[in-house]
Amino acid sequence: MCGIVGVYNASTRAPIEEAVLRRMADAIVSAWNRATWPEGLVSVTTLVSTDGESVLQYAQWTSADAHRAFE
Repeated sequence: MCGIVGVYNASTRAPIEEAVLRRMADAIVSAWNRATWPEGLVSVTTLVSTDGESVLQYAQWTSADAHRAFE
């Protein structure tokens, strides 16, 4: 297994309301739900930070090679 972390910074100046971050996370999840997953992608987890600054996405792949093929 290979884990890849992606961080989406929502703001560089001030924290954003939790509802806005949740909509951002929901949009990411929705996009993955509509997409045909690439070969080797096992799971995608999306989390909202408690500091109001980012959304984190953690993807698990069968291997680093599978992830590189997707990039």
